[in-house]
This record gives sequence, structure tokens and C-alpha cells, in this order.
Amino acid sequence: TLTVGWNTNNRPIEIRQLQLDAGKPATVDLTTALAEGQPGWLWAELVEDDLLTANNRLVLPVRSPTPTVLGLAPQGAVAPAVPAGWAVHSVGFEAAPAEPSALLAYDAVAVVDASGEALSAEQRAALAGYVKLGGGLVLMGAGPYGPHSQADPLNGVLPLAVAPRPQRPLDVTVLLDASGSMDKPAEPAGGARRFDLVREAVMAMAQQQLREGDRLRVITFASLAVPRFDRDVTAANLGDLREILRDIRPAGGTWINNALHRAWDRTGRPAADRVVLVLSDLQTERFDEARWAERLCASGVHLAVVAVGQDDPQAPLKRLADASGGRFELRGDLTGVSELFIELVDQARRTPLIRRADHVRPTGPIFGLQPVVLPAIDARLAATAQGDSRVLAVVEEDAPLLASRSVGAGRAVHLAAPLEAPHNRAWRTAADAREVLAGAVAWVRAPAGDPRYVGRLRRDGPRVSVEVTAEEEGRPINHLNLAAWTTDVDGLVHEAACQQVAPGRYEAVLAVPTDTAALVHVGPREAAQVLWTGTLAGGYGREFAASGVDADALDACAAITRGAVVSAADVAARLQALDDARRTPLGPWVLALALIAALADWFTTRATSPPAADSGGPGAARAPSTPPTKP
Repeated sequence: TLTVGWNTNNRPIEIRQLQLDAGKPATVDLTTALAEGQPGWLWAELVEDDLLTANNRLVLPVRSPTPTVLGLAPQGAVAPAVPAGWAVHSVGFEAAPAEPSALLAYDAVAVVDASGEALSAEQRAALAGYVKLGGGLVLMGAGPYGPHSQADPLNGVLPLAVAPRPQRPLDVTVLLDASGSMDKPAEPAGGARRFDLVREAVMAMAQQQLREGDRLRVITFASLAVPRFDRDVTAANLGDLREILRDIRPAGGTWINNALHRAWDRTGRPAADRVVLVLSDLQTERFDEARWAERLCASGVHLAVVAVGQDDPQAPLKRLADASGGRFELRGDLTGVSELFIELVDQARRTPLIRRADHVRPTGPIFGLQPVVLPAIDARLAATAQGDSRVLAVVEEDAPLLASRSVGAGRAVHLAAPLEAPHNRAWRTAADAREVLAGAVAWVRAPAGDPRYVGRLRRDGPRVSVEVTAEEEGRPINHLNLAAWTTDVDGLVHEAACQQVAPGRYEAVLAVPTDTAALVHVGPREAAQVLWTGTLAGGYGREFAASGVDADALDACAAITRGAVVSAADVAARLQALDDARRTPLGPWVLALALIAALADWFTTRATSPPAADSGGPGAARAPSTPPTKP
């Protein structure tokens, strides 16, 4: 029994069952149409009670007649810009497919990710495979970066590589809660005050993360904000800092607004990155967090808030961190706060995010659009062009901001700028910027087909038969020089010439691995034009081919039986050797028996025959001719 159905958004919209007869084709009609702009997945599954179920299911992605974009973005982010008439299917990162074949149901994928870490390794590999198979990707934000990012599959298809910029000095300002609550014992810290743990966290961060050329400021806040330390980082100055922090006696309320003024109202060194760390409970006064977020972002400040206590989504410090794009860490107690301070400063030093206002300059026409004036940006990611990419827009010192690239059968566009609040509001709302981003989505889409060409794909294991019929107003189109091709996940193109087998009918055979899904294109061999595109599902071969050899089980079996695991080609020789080893060799036994018989005969002869006469000399006595009589 075979179950066949339509799926959309992981929900079945129609399911049918039919009986299969050996050697006979089966047909099922699905009457429910997909909604406009909604991709779907046609699936079939065997219902039989089978111990090996890996090859009992087949899924075929089906694109909607309306071009559809899969939008992957954090909750609350602006929907990606798309051309007029296109549909957007927006989901969270956790719902992103982890298989290239599932993504083939979409005409393009648009990703908004400022961190470069929102997608799992499997999801990033699926996106890379999707592009190489003929899909289109637009990334707004950061690609993978870090020590091993060069080997990440997604970086293999992106036109820009994001990397930490050359490290610059840090200006670190620490705002410490010195209210009365910080004078209480810290649990489970063995009776130490809460502020004692805070002091040690500041000292550990300064000693392990700050270096010569950095500058550190410490401001405590309670009923008043009090500057405690503002010096360059040296061993002597850090020794003074420990004494200063030891003398602080927490008391009073929790008023942070004045401390924010002191942290922001200063002239930072142009060559230094500014970091503000805040440690407090969430029981501060109300303040205008939106206004403060705007000020901090405009000043290029990296903000991190460590809150100790109960969670409160409406707390001003929580809202400030969210509005400024800063990091917010909630802790039930002060355990591990030293390690957290160290991590926060290390992250600020290594981040590729550059918070600085920059003008954006196009290098030429962008996606065929008329000359546009692109809005300035207030944050971008340090990036370099890679591969055969084409840089479309730059910022100060000709640093690339927007680039495109063709990889395999697909295309990718990368905007190295975060489009999540509070960054780059103009790029999220300005008409010219939205038009460019919509043009990027249109550009990465696989070329549309020609309605005069209708095709069909038939799989027979690794062989795929491509059949295309070409007609115009009911008349066949003959004598075309067509080719069929597909691209594998490694970016290699596999092509076969189409042979005309009937009026207006052309056929070709492609080699595609049985378990591989792909887009198959047909077009003229002499021009880079696609007349028809079909989606090919991945399947399975015979069950043993699908499951493969369980090497561990075979080795264990060989060890238990004192046998050996051999290849099929060596089986005959090994069986002959085993048969030979089981036979008893008779030759040595026959030789041994013959030797024993000969020795026995010789011994018998010697024992029973009389001794020979002594020839002696002339005077020697002769033995009598008859044996002597026994006494």
C-alpha cells in the first residue's frame, strides 16, 4: 500500500492511498491545489511493515506558480523586500530546512542574520547545496566567521567573507550597582558580599582581557553616580583599582540614569572601540530607553547588560539592551560573573561589527536598476570579496558592502550590514534601498522558463530520462540544438545533449545519483538560456544499498567466529584456501610409513640372520660349518 499526499508548512493538505501491483504502474489524482504563493512537497510512503524504513519515503518539492521567497529572520524583523507580485513565506531560524532538496521548493531564500550564528551547521550546508543546485540566496548580515569559518560550506557560495577586523584598543566603561542590595551576602559564595564578587569580576576581566593601550573606567551608581577610576591599563593602575573597589561600601537606591550620562558624555579616542558593561538588578528607575539606545548606537558603543535577580521583560535595562542591539544576560545569582565579564569583553574585541556612520557608493548599475542614491549606514560588518564575486557598493576606503556571485547553477547576493533593529533603519525603510534588495531577490532567482516547452523527468536508479516537448500554437518546433544539465552539490555541472526523437520531442539521459535531488534545466547548447526547469526528487536504491554495510557488526562477528571480513572479489580465493587448509596432507604420512617399514625390515633381517664368516688372515681359525651345540 502506498500513501501519497501534499504537504505545506509541515501539514498535510491531501492524503490518498492506493494498492500497488507488481510490475504495473499506479496513478493517483490529487485534487487539492496549493494556495497562491505557497510551495508544497509531494510525498509518497510505503505502508508495509518493513524493518528497514529508510527507503520507504520519497519527497518531491513543487514550486508555486507565484514566485515565492523563504524569509529567515529573527522574530519582529522587517520582512525581506521582494519584487512586485512575489510571495514571502517567513519562518523562524529553527524551522529552516536542513536539506537542499526541501529548499528547492522556493525560488529564492532571504536571510536576515546580524550574528552569523542563527543557522545550524546542517542548515548552512543545506543553503550552500541549494545554491549550487540552482537556487538563489540573499544574505543581509553576517556569514559564518571565526577560526574555522573558511571551511564552512556557506562561505563557499557567499560573495563576501566576514572576518574580525584588525584589533583596536578598547575604551571599557563599567557601571556597577552599588546600592544597598549589593551589600547582602552572596549565595552560595560562603558569606562573601555580593559586591565582593562584583569587584573580583572586574579585576579578572581587567587582568585577563585588557592590555596596554586599552583604557578602563569604573562608575558606581546608587542614589548617586560616582566615578571611581579612569586610567590607562597598566599593572600599577590595576593595583590601585583593587584598593579603590575594596573601599566601596554599597548603600542607597538604584538610580542608573546619571551613570548612563557619565558613560556616554565623553570624547572617546577615534582609534578605540567603546564598550559599556552594566551590572545591576532590574530594580532601576524608569528612563527613556529608546533615546538612550539612539545615543549609544550613534556613539558606536557596544553595550552589554548583566542583570542579577528575577526576569522582567519590561525592565528599563532589558528594554535598553534590546533597543540598542546589545547583549543581555540574566543571572539568578553572581556565580560565574567573572567568566561572563571576560567573555563579554573578548566578544567586543573580536566582533566584525563596525558601528560607524558611512556613506554608501555604488560601483555601477545594480541589478539593472536606474542609478539610485543609497542611504548611509550606521553599522556594517568587516568583509572582503572572495572568489569571482562582483562588488556592487562600497563604503569608506572602498570596503565592500554589497556584492553578487554566481556559484554552480545558482546565485548569491550578500549585504554585509545588519538589518535588525536598531541598526540601519534607513536601509530597512527607504524606498531606494528596498528597491535594491528586491532587485537582488529577482536577480538570484533561476531564470524563468519558456511556456512553449513542457518537460518530464523519469528516474531509473542513477539514470534520469529527460523528455521535452516544444510546440508553438499547436505546431512542433523542430531541429533545435538543446542540452539538458544539472549541477551537483559540489558545483560540478553534468550535461547531456538532447536528441530529437519525434516532431517537437527531444530526449536526453543524465547521470544523477539515486539519493540526490536536483534541478534539471533544458536550453539551447549555444546560449546560456533556460527554456524549461524540472525538479528531481532524491530516492533510494535497493535496501542493502540504502543501508550500507554495518562494519562494526561484521568485525564483531569475525572476532567471535575467529574469521575474517573480506571483499566480494576475494571470496573465491579465500574459500579455496580454507578448503585446502581443512584437508589432511597424506604425502608425509605415506613417506613416514614407508621409512618405518624399511627400517623394520632391516632390523628383522639383522636380528635373525647369522653373522658373516670372518675372512681373517692366513693363520686365522675358521668357524665350524655347523653351529655349536648348546650346553
